[in-house]
Amino acid sequence: MADAVARMGGAVIYGCISTLGSSLLMFACQLTFFTKMATLMAGTIAFSITYTFALFVPLLALVGPQGEILGPIGTVLRCFGYTQKPVEEEDSTVEDPKVVIARPVPSNIPGSYM
Repeated sequence: MADAVARMGGAVIYGCISTLGSSLLMFACQLTFFTKMATLMAGTIAFSITYTFALFVPLLALVGPQGEILGPIGTVLRCFGYTQKPVEEEDSTVEDPKVVIARPVPSNIPGSYM
């Protein structure tokens, strides 16, 4: 979780700062529409950044995946007989058709536009 916050937290904070900056500029406008829009923007951004870092991130740290089944929730699930399948190493020589999303069409097939 700390890695996710370290990698993405800066982008979220800088997005918050830029949006709040634009709403602060709109507070100086004389038209009522712009001041109300600035209030809406600033309130939304302030609420969302507070909610994100004060509630959502700690909640994910508490019940999010941590290498086991849902972290502490996994203990409860195991009491009911739910077990996690071990992760097998991928074999690069075998192609699983469920994993392949799209294959390129050879250009020698009539009707292909490649």
